[in-house]
Amino acid sequence: MLPSSHQKVYQNFKEALKALQEAVKHSSEERQTTYHRVEHLFYSEVIPLTEAEINPEIVSRWRSIQTELHRMFKLLATDWLFLWSSRQMATKQERLNVFCDRIEQMIKFCRILLEETDQS
Repeated sequence: MLPSSHQKVYQNFKEALKALQEAVKHSSEERQTTYHRVEHLFYSEVIPLTEAEINPEIVSRWRSIQTELHRMFKLLATDWLFLWSSRQMATKQERLNVFCDRIEQMIKFCRILLEETDQS
């Protein structure tokens, strides 16, 4: 079972990702502000989490998902740069779709962590 401090961080991160999903539909300024908020939350709260308080039975699974979230965020950051630098509308739309898919995958990882917490 994840400690409540971890649960809160993943819940906040999931909500921030959902806000980014919504911001994608709006202006580029709102998208940029929300992306930077998600980026700050990820590096200041998600990355520093340790396995110290986690039940030893799920440490391996938690570590795998945490690693995958980190990998996905690096890809999301790359997708963000590609999206930001695209000029043609068709390319921008393609990059936006990839960006949104990546956000959805990260939300699913947060859900997995939070659901496992509820079941433990």
